[in-house]
Parts: sequence; structure tokens; C-alpha cells
Amino acid sequence: MIWQTAGPSAAFSSFVVGKLGGQRQLIGYDKESLGGWDVKTGKRLWSHVPKKNNDFNVPTPIIVGDKLVLSTENNGTRLHEFDARGRILSEPLATHRELIPDAHTPLAVNGRLFGVSNGLFCLDLANNLRELWTSDDEAFSHYTTLIGSRDRVLVATEQGELILFDSAADKFVPLSRLKLSENDSGIFSHPALVGSQLFIRSSTSLVCLPLA
Repeated sequence: MIWQTAGPSAAFSSFVVGKLGGQRQLIGYDKESLGGWDVKTGKRLWSHVPKKNNDFNVPTPIIVGDKLVLSTENNGTRLHEFDARGRILSEPLATHRELIPDAHTPLAVNGRLFGVSNGLFCLDLANNLRELWTSDDEAFSHYTTLIGSRDRVLVATEQGELILFDSAADKFVPLSRLKLSENDSGIFSHPALVGSQLFIRSSTSLVCLPLA
């Protein structure tokens, strides 16, 4: 063991590692707050408690350059900066109050943030989370997972549908849609991309799809 750090009860999201404010750190949630820890020593560097309490803290924080994106169901989606000592600034640089996911993690790709909360949102990361477009397609009314490349986003919906669209487009236009099953009771696991194959686990089966 290199180090062990005591703390409050755990939350549900994953941790991320990055260099913010000149400090390489591990960032993640406990039950009540967000924190940053020195990756070498385990020392807690800072804590951040949002204005509204009782978030489930399921979506994973997203590092975008030298900033951090947070999305939760009670506090919306926020873009935070850091000071020169690697501590988060408590007041967000920008907030989008309608993108409020309680379980899935939004996707940052191509300078944009994509997320689902009773609809699909596309926000501009370079312009204070300005809303570029939304879609009220029925597929985005429930849980989804998102994966992306420089110019494509692939959505796997709870209802077992895969939807591919252009991440740079000025509106939501599906390039391809595929229904995996008509009888599946839900897809909640994140797809795994291995080479040119996509693996998806549903409630009843494991599916492997060729992408090339």
C-alpha cells in the first residue's frame, strides 16, 4: 500500500485524475462533497459543497483543459476554475440549470458537452455552457450512456437503441439508429469499445457489434 486516507462515506461516481491549478490530483465525490487529493500522498487538498444538498453524486466529474465540469440532479451542470494552488473556486464560472442528470455522465467532445436530462442537450464548453441545441426525441427521456470521438457521438439508450450523430452539427440529426432488442428491460451498463467491435450488456444478453 502506498497510502490510505480516511474520509466520509463514499458516493457513487468514479474518480478522475488530472492537473488543475498546477496540481496533479485525484478528484471525486464522497457522500456530501467533492474533493481533490494529492495523488502522491493522499492528502486532501480541498472540499467543495454545492449550494443545494442531497445530490446522489453519481455522474463522474469531467476534466476539460484546466477546468472541471460537474453535473448533478439538484445543482445542474457547472463549469469550475481552480486557483494557483490547485483548489477549486467555489463559485462556478458558468451554470446550466436544465441539464440535471441523476445517473449518467455527460460527454465532453469536440469543444461541446452532450448530456441527457428529459432530452438531449448540446452545450458550448468555450462559451460558458451556452446552449447550442436540444432534442426532445423520445429516446432521450430515460437513462443513456454516451461515448464519442472527435466527430461522432454514440448513444446507448435504456430501451436498447443505439443512436449515432455528428458532434459538430448545428442540430440533432441521427446518422444511424439500431434497435438491439424489442423485449429488453433496460441497458444500464456502459458500452465497451475494443478495436472495431462494440460490446453492450443488456439485462438478458451480451451483444458484440462490428463497427467496420
